[in-house]
Amino acid sequence: MKKAKISILLVLATLFSFMPVIADSGINIYVDGTELKSNTSAFIDNGSTMVPMRDIFERLNAEVEWNGDTKTITASKQDTTINLQIDSDTLMKNGISEQLDAVPVIVDDMTFVPVRAVSQALGANVTWDADTQTVYITSNEQASTDNTVAVNIESNVTMYAADGRTISVPQSEVEAYKGVGWYMEPVVIMYAPDGRTLDVVESEVEAYHNVGWYSEPVVTMYAPDGRTLDVIESEIEAYKGVGWYTEPVVLMYAADGRTTYAPKSEVEAYKGVGWYTEPYTPPKSSSSSGGSYSSSSGSSYTGTVYITPSGSRYHYRASCAGKNARATSLSSAKASGYTPCKKCAR
Repeated sequence: MKKAKISILLVLATLFSFMPVIADSGINIYVDGTELKSNTSAFIDNGSTMVPMRDIFERLNAEVEWNGDTKTITASKQDTTINLQIDSDTLMKNGISEQLDAVPVIVDDMTFVPVRAVSQALGANVTWDADTQTVYITSNEQASTDNTVAVNIESNVTMYAADGRTISVPQSEVEAYKGVGWYMEPVVIMYAPDGRTLDVVESEVEAYHNVGWYSEPVVTMYAPDGRTLDVIESEIEAYKGVGWYTEPVVLMYAADGRTTYAPKSEVEAYKGVGWYTEPYTPPKSSSSSGGSYSSSSGSSYTGTVYITPSGSRYHYRASCAGKNARATSLSSAKASGYTPCKKCAR
């Protein structure tokens, strides 16, 4: 019983949700000077006036077909064929797609279509009188005669969406389109150093530049002396070329006195091949007659040694290792299978 009550409430809620749509909206529609009468009132969805499908197509002398399986509408007039589908925002005109602001819908078993889009697709002129809430449609047949009924024609304005789309709307509808995210001029995405983004009209871009916004993504660059700089993405490689990094850097030291800057994420890798994060000088053992390093026990030395990629021995002296020698720790050399040089590491 409880489930039955819930189901009934859901049905009632669904029915009531359509009440604002099918109620009398006060919108008037005239085609070639004659009012379009319908048993069901028009309504507005996303700034577009929606009308019953068959009423508008038949008044524009178009043949209309409905495919219940695919929920597709096909309307033909002279050499023009348009296709629409329920809940799809695409109108196909002679095989070419156009974007819709409002999609065809079914309400109380009646199909509604956006009047401006379908009328213009069939060659008609559409204007809107905001004062009287009236849509005026002039078919191409009527426009070609000398006795066309004069209507209150108003100029169209091109509106811009943030995703690059454009649409031409009557001057009286501009504010309505602004209310749903359209602009009077092209829109640019601006980027802040902290990752925020903002849609800005083209004429305001320079003003946003002056208060720290950019027209492309921003990356913080780091100098070895600790300075930082916000750089646009397209300039990163140029800054790298003059010694800047995309992350903090650390000064590394080799046992032979060399230094290098390493990105913070690579410090451990540098340590693994014998570099240090502060100056380091390996301890020296007493010299033998052969000039080699040795310790009293032959095994107490734990400092830096030198190895070569093709060799199998580690050396206490770089000169003994040869020109391809690189510094590493004794423990790392032993772990890699190197054995002591019989000359300098006895």
